[in-house]
Amino acid sequence: MPKTIKIDFFKVAMPEDAEEAFEALLNRIADMPIAEDVRTQRLSSDPVRLQELHHRGGYLEGDMVRTRMDNLPAKSNIDTGELAPLDLEEDEGLGEEAAFLYDPQTACLVMQRNRFSVSATAFATYCSDIGEYQTAIILEPIISGDVIARLHEFDRVRRLRIKVAGLAGGEVLRNTPYSLAHIAAFANDYASPTVNIEVSMGHQGGSLMRQRVNEVVEWLRQRAGGSELEVQQIKVAGSAPGEGTEVLDLLESRIIEERRVDVNEQRIVPYSNRREAVRAAWGEQRQRIQLILRRPQ
Repeated sequence: MPKTIKIDFFKVAMPEDAEEAFEALLNRIADMPIAEDVRTQRLSSDPVRLQELHHRGGYLEGDMVRTRMDNLPAKSNIDTGELAPLDLEEDEGLGEEAAFLYDPQTACLVMQRNRFSVSATAFATYCSDIGEYQTAIILEPIISGDVIARLHEFDRVRRLRIKVAGLAGGEVLRNTPYSLAHIAAFANDYASPTVNIEVSMGHQGGSLMRQRVNEVVEWLRQRAGGSELEVQQIKVAGSAPGEGTEVLDLLESRIIEERRVDVNEQRIVPYSNRREAVRAAWGEQRQRIQLILRRPQ
C-alpha cells in the first residue's frame, strides 16, 4: 500500500568561519569510510550518519539514517495478539531514513520529513559537528514569496506573536540585537522549555515599529529550521493601506510538497522510491524557489 511523505525546502546558510561550501562538506563526509567513527555522530543518544551520496544533473542526492537504539517496540502478531522482542544484537537498532537533494546553485536543501529519522535540525547539527565550525549551519525554511511581500506591504503592524522552544541554548537569544533576551530569561526563571511572547497595540491606534518587526521576523525565520533554537510560531497581524487587518502565519506559509511512495514486500519504502519523490518535489517547486531566492537560471 502506498504511503504519503512530506518534503520540506530550506535555504542553507554556512557559518562565517566555514572554509568550504555545503556541497564540499557533504562530499568530504561521503568520502569517509562508512564504518569510520567521525561519519557517525550521536545526536540525542542515537547514532546518525550520511548513508549515501550521489551526484546527478548538478544536484547532490543522498540518504540520512538515524539508528534507533532505545525505546524500541515489540513485534506484535495481529492474529494471536502475541508480543515478542525484535531480537536485535547490541550493535543493531532500527534504521530510520530520510532522503534529501541539494542544489548548489540556489543553496536549497530539499528533505524528506520523517519524525522517526533525521530532522532538518538534526541534519544541520550533524553537518556542523563534522565541520567543526564555531557556529552552526542554519537551515532557513523557504517561505512562500507572496507572504513575505505581503508583510512588507503592511503600513501598520498591530501584533507580533512568537513561540520558541528548545531554550537550553538560550545564549543565541541573549546575543541578538532584537531585544529577545527576555525570552531566554523567562525560560530560565520558570524552568520552561517553551515560551510564548506577544507584543500588541491592544485597543490603541497606531502601529508597532514596522522595521523592527520585519527585522525580528527575518532573524527568527532564518533560525526556524536551525539547530540553535526551535521556532514554533511566528505570526504578524497588520494591514496594508486602505485594507482591513490580516494575520500572516510565517511558518505555516512554508513551501511543503506531498508525494505518494510505494512500499516494497518488506513493508519498507526503499531509498530509490523516496529519492524519486524528492526529485519530483524539487522539479515541481524549482522555478518558484529560484524566484524567491532571486537566483533565476
